[in-house]
Amino acid sequence: MNASRPAGALPMIAKSAGSLSVTSWHEPVLLEAARAPLAPNAPLLPLETLAQVRAELEVALTGYTPEPQAGRIAFTLNAAYPQRDQRSAPEVKAYVVALTDELARFPADVAEESARTVRRTVEFRPSVAELVKAAEAIMARRRLLLIGVDRMERAHTARATREAGRAA
Repeated sequence: MNASRPAGALPMIAKSAGSLSVTSWHEPVLLEAARAPLAPNAPLLPLETLAQVRAELEVALTGYTPEPQAGRIAFTLNAAYPQRDQRSAPEVKAYVVALTDELARFPADVAEESARTVRRTVEFRPSVAELVKAAEAIMARRRLLLIGVDRMERAHTARATREAGRAA
């Protein structure tokens, strides 16, 4: 066994590309830890990995999308639904402005991913609320991953306390 890894710890997996590179590799384990209490002997991610994941998630849960980028995403989303309707140019503009305003409230990668999700899952031009729900779902998943990190960190502390008690 690797001497630098605590007993029962899961091995660190290589990073992938992306803003949540470490997190994405460990997402299934973290979601499981977030959704149910950890068994006393459950395998844990190493503390170094948990620190990296926490740092990624804290950044990924903050920020906003600059207005020009949010506007581009909104324009592209509107253009993805070419069906004819009776909306006037001012109504279309108001719709794109409303989408832009809401997208700007989320981190840029969340705005991009939520628009992509809506384009792939909503058959007709989406309401602003549908786009916001998609973005909120992404943010909720990130917060859930952070709960998994918290639980694993607490489990490491509990194990260290038990080991110290046995050694005393």
